[in-house]
Amino acid sequence: MNRISGTICWSAATLALTILLTAPLVAQQEAAPAGEQMGQGVMVAEKMGFLSFRGALQATNEVKAQIADIQKFVDEKNTESTQKIDAINSLQEEINAKARSLNSETLEEMRTRLERLRTDLKRFQEDTQREINRRRDRLFQTYGPKLQAVINEYAQANSYSVIFLTDEQSFGYIDPQWELTEEVAAAYNEKHPAQAPDASPSASESAPPPSKGPR
Repeated sequence: MNRISGTICWSAATLALTILLTAPLVAQQEAAPAGEQMGQGVMVAEKMGFLSFRGALQATNEVKAQIADIQKFVDEKNTESTQKIDAINSLQEEINAKARSLNSETLEEMRTRLERLRTDLKRFQEDTQREINRRRDRLFQTYGPKLQAVINEYAQANSYSVIFLTDEQSFGYIDPQWELTEEVAAAYNEKHPAQAPDASPSASESAPPPSKGPR
């Protein structure tokens, strides 16, 4: 049997990036007046913007705090995983070194113990992944709708006809003045104050408010 190398590196940051979005992907107001229509049924929005839902969610202080908690859990589980792998490798090396000198009964007991350790590691990894998935899903279910509400409020307050979410669509180019991810995240932090992890108490207080004027 081969040694098991490395550790199972679960990354909270990666988890945040792979949140499954189930909320509506477009925040918009009522349909634009007929005078804004052009061509064969093509509607030209009076004002539009673009943002990354995932990027805005990760930039909120509430979600940053949750990701920090998940990362702590991940680090603890990686430590446990490393210990389990070390125990497996140590026993495997002992079996390899003593295989010729041990009697068959003792050798079989050691191999049975090794198999139990491998089974325990597999179950540990599966249980850990399930817990990570549960925390990831809970994070989105809790904060996704709150962000969507902020997007809707921001669009109405700033007279946006439509805001496209770039997570699920590809655009060759977006004028930076139409990119709203940071501003929407700032609007979220203003509406739902929370201190970001490892930030000084004054950091959130000194953050500039989101722009509400015409872009």
